Order: sequence, then structure tokens, then C-alpha cells
Amino acid sequence: MGLAVLVHAFSLLLNNQSVADTAATTVAIGTPPPATGITPEEAQRATTISARLADVINARLERASSERERREIDGAVLAAAQIFARIYRETGDDVGVQSSPDSFLAFLDARGTAEIRQTVGEKARSLYDELLRTAANELVLTDPDRPAGPDANELAGPGANELAGPGANELAGPGANEPARDPEEHLPETETRNSLEAIAMYEALLADQIRTLGSGHSATIATRNSLAKAYADGGEPQKAIDAYKALLADITEALGPDHTNTVTARVNLAYGYAAAGDLQSAIEIYEALLADPEPVVDSEEDPSLVLRDNLAYLYWQAGVPQKAVGIFRILLSEWTRSLGPDHPDVLSTRNNLARMHLDAGNLGEAIELFESLIADQIRILGFDHPDTLITRSNLAEAYMAARKEEKAASLREDLLVSKARSLGFDHPETSTMRGDLAVAYMGAGKEEKAVALLEDLLADQTRVLGFDHPDTFITRDTLATAYMCAGKEEKAVSLREDLLISKVRSLSPDHPDTLIARGNLAAAYTRAGKAEKAVSLLEDLLVSQVRSLSPDHPDVLRTRNRLGNAYVLAGNLLKALSVYEALLADQTRILGPEHPDTLNTQKLLARVRKVAR
Repeated sequence: MGLAVLVHAFSLLLNNQSVADTAATTVAIGTPPPATGITPEEAQRATTISARLADVINARLERASSERERREIDGAVLAAAQIFARIYRETGDDVGVQSSPDSFLAFLDARGTAEIRQTVGEKARSLYDELLRTAANELVLTDPDRPAGPDANELAGPGANELAGPGANELAGPGANEPARDPEEHLPETETRNSLEAIAMYEALLADQIRTLGSGHSATIATRNSLAKAYADGGEPQKAIDAYKALLADITEALGPDHTNTVTARVNLAYGYAAAGDLQSAIEIYEALLADPEPVVDSEEDPSLVLRDNLAYLYWQAGVPQKAVGIFRILLSEWTRSLGPDHPDVLSTRNNLARMHLDAGNLGEAIELFESLIADQIRILGFDHPDTLITRSNLAEAYMAARKEEKAASLREDLLVSKARSLGFDHPETSTMRGDLAVAYMGAGKEEKAVALLEDLLADQTRVLGFDHPDTFITRDTLATAYMCAGKEEKAVSLREDLLISKVRSLSPDHPDTLIARGNLAAAYTRAGKAEKAVSLLEDLLVSQVRSLSPDHPDVLRTRNRLGNAYVLAGNLLKALSVYEALLADQTRILGPEHPDTLNTQKLLARVRKVAR
């Protein structure tokens, strides 16, 4: 009955401390009245633990230098009480006491303290951690019949205590800098279910807190923030944005625009916008924060550096790496000075800077930075360390962009060996590298090697993942491209016909991936000399794209260009002329007269006019 004792101890503590109104607090955190379900022995244990917790709190209060610090201490006490009460409600206290203070503390952390740590200040956060440690220690020490059990450290999964936000997925994290293999991102079923459960729990708790405490109470504020994040993580971005906006308005009114909690609320709103795909709004929030004379964020680091790091990540997501380059230069300089050149964060920042140069088209700078970084990573981390593998993969991509396909192929061959050795041959990252190596072979004119590699990869993925898995889709399409490069057009056509059927079946006729598959099949028809089939497919595709996208969407313009080309190959010059004339007018309006696509259409139109005469 470990958790019941802790909940009871905090009830006693809150009844005897001027932390908050006792009755309201008891309702808010869901604690039972002090005598509910507690045996005399357990009550005595709770009293002992409560007294020890009070000693910790009073020691902090004596050192507090401002009213703000005292309020933050109050918030930490409430937060600790909340986490114990929530776990008690969720588990029914059937977990007992773990085998050691450390294992029991790990169990508490694994049950979800990250969101609470985000709602209190830095000093209060350390108190919160101290309260958890003290409670775990005292509970075990005062338990006369401590049962032995499994080490609860096993329950504390990776990232349990990580802060969420726009910069949470660092560019240098495993796989973060490698191109996405599938444009559709799907949460695992268990993660989706957990998000929905979290939303339901927070909505129920919030309703009770608003009724008993009001929307501006510190406990209610914490729950509102947790609910907004749950909306963002659970695929309800608009609800997240609305919740973050309302929270920001209330915090600003209560604390003022310059309070650290207000700034945090603005950052959280940016996170909501980013989750909804509205990167520009998120960027504007960060730019405004950095324009403030003294941005205040709760961090041990330079606040401006924290904000700049997140902003750079957003620039990268938004497809403007040029703006991120300057930021990463500043970050690299500052962090090298404060952390030292061999610190992991400095190495990650060097990778991120090189990556921005690559995405911005500064290939010489990117290659030089990647090559230098790899040498240091091998020395510091090792040849097969995940971060070293990422940098090696990024360098191979830079070689490909610089038309150094032989170097890229050689590097990817070595990478494939490393990933197979460290991850296993059927691991998704290993499979990705097999596909990337095939692409390098195609670029280097080694089409037959690419075909053989992709045929083997497709067989393995079909065995492990299934024929209609997204990764298998990618390999099937890449293999079709390899067939085209190798002059095996009929095989390419057959494969892309089958792929289109699979995507219509598993996705939908108008799904973005299905539309891409239809366009790729039309290209295969064109290469195979089946212009009439290409025309028919492109005409249907154009109707679907206009319906699901917009008339001015880049994909629509691209399909219109392809259709004009197909008409030319089919010998229907008048229709080609009509398509090119209308396309040129729209490209001039949308892209401008000097855009490469506009100029290309202008040349095609001139040629068709000359032939048609």
C-alpha cells in the first residue's frame, strides 16, 4: 500500500502547510481525506514521511529570496502531490513498494513526471525532484515488510523525462537528418491509444479543477498545459492551438507579458502551431521572442541560445535552411566556448550546421564540414556510433548532390556494413541504406548492381514487412526506376502498374501517395513508348489533383507540363500547343517570368509552334 501512504502523507503535509487552501487542494489532486482507507500503522508511516517532507520544504522556504521563489516552491509541492495522487488513481495502489528507493523513484518517473517539470520554475523543479527522492527513501525506510520485486528501472523508457517542444527532435538525433522514407507519418497504434487515454484523463481532471479551483489556479494551469500538449501529440492540432492560446491569454493577464511562465506559454503555443503544420506562425513567435530586449526562459543556458536553437530547427522544417545557417554558426561558437570542442552537443551542432549548408545548396562547405566532423567523431565516439553513422550518411548525401556518385557509393557500401553489424541486416535503417546504396549505384552508372540490390531488398522487405508496407512501396518504386535506367522499360511499367493497384487498395484513389504513383506510371508509359496510355492517365490525374489540391499547386503545374509532353509524343500537337499556352500564362503569374519552369515551358511552346506550322 505504498502509494496510499504517500498520498496520505501529502494530505497531511498540505493540511499543515500554507501551500494552498486545504479543502480545494484535496479536491484538486484527488487525495483521500487523511483517515480514508489507512490503517493505524500506515497512518504512522504517513506522519513520519510528512514530517520529513515538511523539513525539506521549510529548508527551501528559509533560503527563498523573493515572493516569486516562495510561490514556485508552493507549485512544486502541489506538483509532487498531484503525481502521487494521479498514479494512485490509475493503479489502485496495487504496485506496492519497489525493491529500493532508486527503483521506486524510477517507477514514479516512468509514470509521467515530465509534463509537471515543465510547469514549475528551475529552482522549484529541483525541489520537486528532491521531494520525490525523499518520499521514495522514507517510504522504503518506514516499510517494515518491504517486498522484493522487479527493478522498476526497466519501466522508465527512453525520453520519459524529456521536455517536449519544437526543438525536442534534434537534428542530430538518430535518423533525424536522413531523408524520410515515407511521406506519410503514422503514430504507432499503442502511442495513439495512449494519447487518446491521456486526453480523456486530462479533460476529466480539468473539468473538476475548473469547477473547484477556477481556470487560473496553478494546479488547473498545469493540467491545461498538459491537455494542450496531449491534443498536439494526439493528432488534434487545432484543439491544441486553441488551448494554448487561451492559456497564454490567462497567464499574460495574471503574470504580465515578461514573466517566465508567459514566455514559456508563448513557446508552447509555437509548439502547437508546429504540430499543426503552421510553421510560419511558430517561426513568428520565436522571432518576436528574440526581438525582445531580454527574453526570459527557464533554462540554465543562455535564453537567447535556447530560443535560437528551436528557431533554427523550425527554419529547417519550413524549407529555409539558409536562415538556419547563421543561427547554427552562433550556437556552435557559443557552445564550443562554454562546453569544449569535444562535447556531444558541440558535435551535434557541427553536424546540424553542415546539414543546413547541404540543404541550402552550399555543397563545398557541407562536404568540408562533414569530412572534418567524421574524423573527430571517430576519434571521440567510435566508427559505428549512431551519431557517426548519421554524419557518414549525410556526407554520402552531400557527395550525391555534388555529382560525386562514386564517392557516395563507396561510402554507402561501408555504411551498409556498419549498420548491418550494429543493427542487424533486417533493421529498417539497414534496409534504408541498401536502398540509398542502390540510388548511388544508379547515379554512378551501375544500373545492374542497383537492380540486383533492390530485387534482394524487395524480397527481404516483403518477407519481413509485407507486400503493401510503406517501406516496401518505396523499394518497389525505386526498383522500377532502376529498371528504367537499365533499359528494362516493360519491367518498370509492370511494376508500377502493380504498385498503383496496391496503393489504391491500401490507401485511396486520391491519396497523395497514390497520385504520385499515377504520375510515375505515366512517366513509365512515356519511356516505354506508350504515349497514348500516358495521355489518358495524366488527364485523369490532372482532374484528381485539381480536386484534391488546387489549380495553382506545384504538382498540378508539373502534371500539366507532363501532359503537354505526352501530347507531343502522341503526335497531337494542337492539344500540346493549347496545354503549353495555358501553362505558360499560369506559370508567369504564379512563379514569375524568370523562373526556370516558366522559361522551360516557353522553349517547349516555341518548338511546338514551329513544328505545328
